[in-house]
Amino acid sequence: MPELMDTAVPAAVRAVIEAAAPWSTGGAQINFQGGALAPEQISRAWPEETLRRLAKLREVYDPANLFRFGHVVPRQG
Repeated sequence: MPELMDTAVPAAVRAVIEAAAPWSTGGAQINFQGGALAPEQISRAWPEETLRRLAKLREVYDPANLFRFGHVVPRQG
């Protein structure tokens, strides 16, 4: 039912996230980020040290920024 994908599904996801908010640590699971694409939102999915390591790997293995869509590790600096 495609019409539910734009209304009911996002509303249900928001309701679950809001209900679980009192137990949140402030982190995030990248697989459950939904439409979050802002670098500051994506960055919450990893501890800071891990995020730095992933950003360095991204610089080495994707210098041309080919993988720039979806939940992408933000570039350093």
